[in-house]
Amino acid sequence: MFLNNVKIFVSRRIDLDSFELNSNLYCQVECGSIYRKKKVGSNQILKDCDGINISEKRQSLGELTVQYWAWKNFNLDYYGFCHYRRFLAFSKCNFNKNCQNLIIEKVLNDDSIKKYNLLDVECVQKLTSKFKIIVNEAAEVSKIPTPEGFTINVYDHWVAHRQVFLRKESLDSLIESIRLYKPEYYASTISYLRGNKHRGYNCFILEKGIFDELCEFQFGILFDLETKLEKEGLLDGYPRTLGYLGEIMYGIFIHHKNKNDQVLIKELPLIYFEFTEKLPKKGVRSFLINMLLSLKIEKETVGFKLFPKDSFRRNVLKKIYFSLLTSLKR
Repeated sequence: MFLNNVKIFVSRRIDLDSFELNSNLYCQVECGSIYRKKKVGSNQILKDCDGINISEKRQSLGELTVQYWAWKNFNLDYYGFCHYRRFLAFSKCNFNKNCQNLIIEKVLNDDSIKKYNLLDVECVQKLTSKFKIIVNEAAEVSKIPTPEGFTINVYDHWVAHRQVFLRKESLDSLIESIRLYKPEYYASTISYLRGNKHRGYNCFILEKGIFDELCEFQFGILFDLETKLEKEGLLDGYPRTLGYLGEIMYGIFIHHKNKNDQVLIKELPLIYFEFTEKLPKKGVRSFLINMLLSLKIEKETVGFKLFPKDSFRRNVLKKIYFSLLTSLKR
């Protein structure tokens, strides 16, 4: 049987010593490594400032700097992408999901890696032999609370976060740029944004030709849009706007391929790991960290409703939570 050359690139933070997946399937890369002050993690971790890169754009594009780096510096059959705390699950078991259609797991460690079969190379080879597009499951926006309540479509979902992620005018500029420069995607853009299914987070495994199409679509628009939004002052106070627009474009692209090209698409559950650093193996600190993580996960759905994003009470609660977590890690 022919084996596809597959790599799943993991975008890692430069300031966090996250648990490393010990497998040749994963290529772990520092996101924005040009800004790294001290080395975190093992020598197996690569840097997105080597070769052809846009590492300096981490502040605006986030993990997309790693995606760009993989695109420009590797020649593979399939390109996978995930984040230090978000991974596609290869387990066949069913797991509970939250309102964002994510599996929420407390800790990234050997046990949870085994639980979700993250190192199952055979499964990945079987999937890539059948599907050119393997992506995270979409979520119904009507089930996701926003700072302005529940919404009925993807466009309104993002507009409802205009005080948090980006300005409405930036989203409108994206739509106009696609109409002008990538008109073949325009109809899909409108139907995706008018729909109820949101596919975010940029987590996938794509055949090389399709990965090239995605990158050309995203970066071709985003680089041009960056200058326009800067001139109009739309990035002021919203430095990660381009990263969020790139995430929206990922959803548009997969919607377009599904709608127009009739390519077989495989959806997999997406796992969100609340804690990715190495936990103390035993003792009171480990117990208390686990208790704190469990409490947050169990109350998260209710928390979305009682503590909307960007609300004063949510920000206060977050400060308390991270303060406790930080003190327990020491």
